[in-house]
Amino acid sequence: MIIGHRHILNFFETATLRGQLSHAYGFIGPRSIGKSKVAYEIAARLLNVPEEKLTHNPDFILVQRGEDEKTGRLKKEITVAEARELKKSLQHTSWQKGHRVVVIDGAEFLNSESGNALLKLLEEPPERTFFILLIENEGAVLSTIRSRLQSFYFSLVKTEEISAALQSRGVPVEEAEIYARRAHGRPGKALSFLVSESAEHYDDLLATFQKLVDAPFYKKIQLIEKLYGAKEDGERGRTEWQEILETWISWFRDWLLKKHGAAQFAGEPKLSAGISYSSSELVNIIDSFQRTKKLLHQNAHPRLAIESVLLKI
Repeated sequence: MIIGHRHILNFFETATLRGQLSHAYGFIGPRSIGKSKVAYEIAARLLNVPEEKLTHNPDFILVQRGEDEKTGRLKKEITVAEARELKKSLQHTSWQKGHRVVVIDGAEFLNSESGNALLKLLEEPPERTFFILLIENEGAVLSTIRSRLQSFYFSLVKTEEISAALQSRGVPVEEAEIYARRAHGRPGKALSFLVSESAEHYDDLLATFQKLVDAPFYKKIQLIEKLYGAKEDGERGRTEWQEILETWISWFRDWLLKKHGAAQFAGEPKLSAGISYSSSELVNIIDSFQRTKKLLHQNAHPRLAIESVLLKI
């Protein structure tokens, strides 16, 4: 079941019925917003297969960063070898003589070589082949590729809609409302809380954050080391720090909105007595977090970037 984004699904239903599908789409939005879920749903409909069997269908092709055999981590880029393998696959006719769907998961990770190889496919797409590019950082995607996409921007989903969806899955009302508020508009995040490890991690992050706000800088570094010292500073650590920053951004936005009477806390960070922020300070903190996220996307050293931003809170 897809939570939110009904207008996007409706668009594809109508375009399919009218035979007006474009050959390439860009799904743009933050992590856990529902881009891949919607893409898989559309692909399953086009290929007329149940979604749970989609990845076994030869007319569905998923392209994403491969795993480094030596380290076991995801590679930093989608390589030209992977793009060439895609081209080779598309040289053959579709298995069922119908549609084919290619999903590029993380199009911002295409380097210049793999991006140019994909560009050639987008310029002269094989017949009845549709491309869906999943994008978190739109600015990192080659402009030549972006210009050939029909883009859809995935907005945050209303808290009430996420809560209702969780309740329909059997989650108790109070628990569903807490998880929905904690997700800050991202359905995938809310669903992750149904797994105990994810909920515990969130609680750990919350407890550490409460201490960070009222601590001297040296203590902040100790807290970060204690909770996240085991993380690698490679791509895996970079991704986790981006997720942490996104959570912090959500909390500070809540503070800013509450300050202007436009939001409710979900039992989120409580500041120690005497600690407060002006509206301009909150805006500056949010901006610094956003800049740090961009730096991480640009391969800045995760730990150094985080330590720098800690001076802001």
